[in-house]
Amino acid sequence: MTDRLTIADLAELYEKAAGAADARALYRAVDEMVQRRIGHRLFTIMRIYEGGQEVERVYSSNEKAYSVGGRKVKQGTHWGDKVLGRGEVHIARDKDEVKRAFADYELIWSLGVESIMNMPVSFRGRQLGTMNVSGTAHQFGEADVRAARAIAAYLVPVLLADY
Repeated sequence: MTDRLTIADLAELYEKAAGAADARALYRAVDEMVQRRIGHRLFTIMRIYEGGQEVERVYSSNEKAYSVGGRKVKQGTHWGDKVLGRGEVHIARDKDEVKRAFADYELIWSLGVESIMNMPVSFRGRQLGTMNVSGTAHQFGEADVRAARAIAAYLVPVLLADY
């Protein structure tokens, strides 16, 4: 973790969200805050479609490796059941756990990513999306989960509007 998330950080993110011209501007502001307070090697945001098993990438900090657009079905996987179905945080703490959770683990590893925290974005029991923070092995702890949860809350309105 880079530094602790502060009330000033949340106020700054609120100001950026309030003034965001479009969803992409908000996504960039969230990316910048996550980079500053948690740190990442790759950051993506996925929107979940009605029914809960299909996702679309709506933001990526590395569009060459992980482009925006396109949908994937996450049906019948442990990750899908946990994150999309139950709305629980998933952390793959090292390369072995990344390999078990993600079929594209070789691409993930090629980016220097050895751990991933998938933070569900939910509202009133409905899963709207995920905020995905990827970093070094064993990077993410409980303080990072709490910070990510607070930051992810700013994504609720934009993901809900597009639902």
